[in-house]
Amino acid sequence: SFVPTTNVPSRIYPVFIIIFYSLIALVVFFWLWPLTRDLKYMENATRYKSEDGLPIEVILPFRSTIYPLAKAYNQSTGKIRDLVASHEEMSYAMSHELRTPLARMKFGLEILHDDFLSMFRYEQNLDTRSSTCVDSRNNCGFT
Repeated sequence: SFVPTTNVPSRIYPVFIIIFYSLIALVVFFWLWPLTRDLKYMENATRYKSEDGLPIEVILPFRSTIYPLAKAYNQSTGKIRDLVASHEEMSYAMSHELRTPLARMKFGLEILHDDFLSMFRYEQNLDTRSSTCVDSRNNCGFT
């Protein structure tokens, strides 16, 4: 019995290997492409800040594989915004609470200063009148 020796399977085998690995690479590419796209979008979004200097929210579709990560990031962003707003409100309240007593003290010191000046002028006026009266008494012969 004659068995032909052909090298056909040995020539087709590398082609099948290349096609097989190419298909695997293609499947992996289409599986990872949405993930890398969403990660790149989230990376870019985390680099930018809004007008008030706070981080912006990341908006991803619900079906995205990193949606839970984006949701956690957005929750953190919300907490940061709340903390900054609370800090600004507290700073305003503290400055108001500090300015109010200072303004009252300043007003009180101005009133005391005005009262002191009026008392000083009154005493000067009394001294002037008493010295005038004493001088006029001495000049009139009263002693």
